[in-house]
Amino acid sequence: MGRRAKLRYLLTGSYTRQGYYSFVPELLDGMQKLWIVTGPVGSGKSYFIRTLGEDLANRGFEVEFWLSAVESGSVEGVHLPQVKAAIVNGSLLQPGDNSYPDINGEVVELSRGLKEEENRNWEQETRSIVEDLQEHNRQARYLIHEAVELENLRNMSFAQNLDPDRLEVLVDDIEHALFKPEPGERHFFGLALTVDGMVNYLQEATRDCRSRYILQGPADCGQEQVMQKMADKAAALGYHREYFYRALDPQRPCMLLIRELQAAVIDAGLLPLANQPGDVIIDMRRNLTKTSDSWDNGEGYLYGGVDVLLIQAQMELEEIYRLHRTLKRVRSGAIDFEWVDNKRQEIVRKIIRG
Repeated sequence: MGRRAKLRYLLTGSYTRQGYYSFVPELLDGMQKLWIVTGPVGSGKSYFIRTLGEDLANRGFEVEFWLSAVESGSVEGVHLPQVKAAIVNGSLLQPGDNSYPDINGEVVELSRGLKEEENRNWEQETRSIVEDLQEHNRQARYLIHEAVELENLRNMSFAQNLDPDRLEVLVDDIEHALFKPEPGERHFFGLALTVDGMVNYLQEATRDCRSRYILQGPADCGQEQVMQKMADKAAALGYHREYFYRALDPQRPCMLLIRELQAAVIDAGLLPLANQPGDVIIDMRRNLTKTSDSWDNGEGYLYGGVDVLLIQAQMELEEIYRLHRTLKRVRSGAIDFEWVDNKRQEIVRKIIRG
């Protein structure tokens, strides 16, 4: 098995209507070994976790990298399925929040790897940057919330025209085509709003799938009902389910993945997905009693309004990204890299010994 086959990249954190949201805390359920990496913003938590995961992958471990939407290459944690272990960022995006309640694990305090004098010299400057960061986070959260509300409004016409009988026929067709048991479920993001715009992780998550049922068309044409029916059937048969959610709303799934079957049901909407063998494309508008005029005659002002809000939110994320980079640059002079490297190797040895 090549190195590529042992790595998996999953999106666990995204900017949403609730602010920055991460699935990491609930993914830790059942872990036998856990390391929680803490430290002030810019102290190298993501770098510490990512390089530790890369080291273990090079030693032959299967590794899941849990990705953050904060910036490209940023990770919230790594998961080692073979030994049921994880190393995670204990603070995520929130300054000062450096623990997961009710989770037992070893805490790795990167603040101990900061040179005291240099860190003290930069304390006032970093405090000002963190305050600016919190303000831009608040503004981004407001804009994303407004975009979600507007998107819900524009989708109402499709939900009102949904034909439940046609939808039930579609559910039966996919169910009969799909269905080693391993009960349980996990949750990730499928899309993320980032400094580079909306990023689609669905292609990466489904690259090993032998079959993908791609539900195309505007929202609220029955996509969520189809996925829920398939999820219920999979649960009844004992299959493991992985849910992937929309960038702005961690309560609205856009994909169900059943790894044992190497199969996925995807609410693609208008998202571009590269074709691959085994794809079944389904136009969800066939489940409507009539086609909405707003769809046939162009996007209209509601569609444009959502786009404007998301562009404004992206501008806030660009400022958040800039502030994060500034914090890292400021903190880097205070990091004792020898201490950090020794700590990382200590964890690697513990994992290898079991």
